[in-house]
Amino acid sequence: MSFDWCAWQGGLVSAKIDGSPENHAKGKAEHALDGLSITLDPALSPGLVHGVMETWPQAKGWGGEWFKRWRETRIKKVQLLPTAPHIEIGRLPEGSWVLEFDFTLNRPLLTKHDDIFYPTENPVRRERAFGCPVLPGTSWKGALRAAFRLAHPDVQASQTKLFGSTKKENDSEDAEEFSRGRLQFYSTFFDQFGFEVLNPHSRSKRTGMPVFYESVPMGTKGRFTLLWVGHDLSGATSAELQQEALNDLASLAEPLRWMMTLGGFGAKTSSGFGVALDNVTDGWFKLNVLAPEKAPVVTASEPLPKYMKAPGVLRDEYLNPDGTFRVRGEAELKAMKKNDLQQYDKALAFSKRPPVPIVQAPVAPRERVSHKISSLSGIAAIAKQLQEQLC
Repeated sequence: MSFDWCAWQGGLVSAKIDGSPENHAKGKAEHALDGLSITLDPALSPGLVHGVMETWPQAKGWGGEWFKRWRETRIKKVQLLPTAPHIEIGRLPEGSWVLEFDFTLNRPLLTKHDDIFYPTENPVRRERAFGCPVLPGTSWKGALRAAFRLAHPDVQASQTKLFGSTKKENDSEDAEEFSRGRLQFYSTFFDQFGFEVLNPHSRSKRTGMPVFYESVPMGTKGRFTLLWVGHDLSGATSAELQQEALNDLASLAEPLRWMMTLGGFGAKTSSGFGVALDNVTDGWFKLNVLAPEKAPVVTASEPLPKYMKAPGVLRDEYLNPDGTFRVRGEAELKAMKKNDLQQYDKALAFSKRPPVPIVQAPVAPRERVSHKISSLSGIAAIAKQLQEQLC
């Protein structure tokens, strides 16, 4: 459905409205225009609808209604949402870890969209292909970096190590070389829209000036994913990798909690927007380090028969030097006691059985270290526990 087709249809309807002296014909044409707005829903992009409304003066009346229908069908009904990244931690370098969880917004989230052709002012940022609200990984990186700077103001080396350095200026000779940080941030996608109204007042006129913002409403869920890869530790030992990985996790635990629950992320965080609850769901911390081997569980076994010295092995008095069964003569059998004769008969019957192949039980592969996360405040305790176990 192209813009030319929309303009052609709208032009026909507009001509009928403008050139019809009769109210009946004008009303019929206006009804046709409303039907055209339903036809456009929700196949067109907001930018195209904005152009259509600018072309047809009569279309401005249903622009807001179209946008409402587009918002509901594009997200809630069609469910065009990108999936969260699936990271196979076992394929990454040793010592890498991933931290991921589903959080719930405790206050609405505001972001800035770059599309200038939009039916409403201050739209929320959207993913290009699916049109759903998105908080890009660069925003997460900036928010967490600011929180880390507040928590560790005197550790510039750790900040550069985790988040990377800023690009050096051409005119500066002593600027540090650009380096990539160990952290990789992933975008978060949301499935709901909302609207917020900020009403700043003029001190001179003492009147309000309401400003409308599109937002991600309170209670919406999103998934946070953070990946750590020690790309600058290529020559380190396994113990050194584990130490660095867990030290970085411990230093990030409190800044992450503060950013999510108090400091905020997105736009207008100083006004209280963009904070989440401390409790999270489906949260996991996975470290690419094999978990410590568990001690074998010793269980009580059945006592061996008297004619055996080990499971499946006869006692020496029943065997020849070459390992075959020693058959007793009649004289020896008559000289045996009743109990010894019973044991001999059992050993003889056991020797005549076909050999049973010994099947070794498969050894279960050792699992990698993983911990379930139920709250943001519990990440620091997990880091401390792993430091005590592995380091």
